[in-house]
Amino acid sequence: MLKRVFADNYKCMVEFEYKPGKVQLVLGSNGVGKSSLFDLLSALRTFIITDAQTLTTFPTQSCTRWLKKRYQRFTIEVEDDGQLFRYRLILAHKAGEGTCLIKRESLSLDGHFLFKCIDGELTICMPESKRQALIDRTRSAVYLFSQYSFALPGVDRFRECLRNFYCVRLDPRQMISIGAKAEAVPTVSLSNYASWHRYLLKHDLGTLARMYDYLKIIIDGFNSLMPETDADGRHLLQANIKPNRETSIKYDFMELSDGQRCLVCLYTFLSLMRDKRITLCIDEPENYIMLAEIQPWLMELEDQAAQHGSQAIIISHHPELINYFVPRDAVRLSRPDGCSVTVAPFRTGGKDALPPAEIVARGWEDA
Repeated sequence: MLKRVFADNYKCMVEFEYKPGKVQLVLGSNGVGKSSLFDLLSALRTFIITDAQTLTTFPTQSCTRWLKKRYQRFTIEVEDDGQLFRYRLILAHKAGEGTCLIKRESLSLDGHFLFKCIDGELTICMPESKRQALIDRTRSAVYLFSQYSFALPGVDRFRECLRNFYCVRLDPRQMISIGAKAEAVPTVSLSNYASWHRYLLKHDLGTLARMYDYLKIIIDGFNSLMPETDADGRHLLQANIKPNRETSIKYDFMELSDGQRCLVCLYTFLSLMRDKRITLCIDEPENYIMLAEIQPWLMELEDQAAQHGSQAIIISHHPELINYFVPRDAVRLSRPDGCSVTVAPFRTGGKDALPPAEIVARGWEDA
């Protein structure tokens, strides 16, 4: 579970700190940095656990425009089984040379360092001794550990925690039916849902079975989703729809409506929460689907998070989601000076008699 994220000199974030709740709504007008927050979490996840390089993940353009700093600073804190991981990263940019190198990187567990890296000199902190080595300054040491035969259990645990972070903005228009290969991680838009489904079919049948059970209630006649091989040898994801007991009709995944494809994705994430403690960061999940469809999903999301230890951070402007979450947990991002973003609990401005969505519509949050 994500407990805290800190960023300095990243887009509109200057000394920015965010401590999310269990299931939390993130509010704010356009341009205040809501999507940038998810971009930050996605970039940190990608950099830490994949072979992504510094300049690819944190290009010089990601530095705050009105600052003249060359260093970017990041901290992410993650709780797992009652223990707290703290990961820190400092990047040094040289715009004239077009370079970005790791200045400092460290990971600790409950205050005890697992490793430290300063200017490419890695120190592995073990109970009995310390080991040192020189490493690549453009890739995370957490990723590099996964490439060594030497294992450090705490680092492996932290990497696994981040594997269960998902930052998504559903775009059904980009979702294709072809699953060329099994892919363990969905893209931000879920464009590769067919490939992700192929991975789940091989490694996590339980998640798919639960998702099918949900969708049999949500989508009339739905029976299953299964890949089939066409004449050209391509794996195509197809939906099996049974309007009655005697009839079974197969539809290409892309033939489903935009809303139906979004529902498939939403309930796949919900089903994942049964067996894994995931952190789902989702931008405007209500797009493309009806209110009568998003409400049951939200209620089930809260139940799954409470029962199984998952977390959800949701960006939305929708009045119903605002009214649903504000009494529970909602924060508001703002840029009072037009520059740096700040975060604070949502305030009704003393207008408690009005629905929260009406307060937002009138701009009275701080009145």
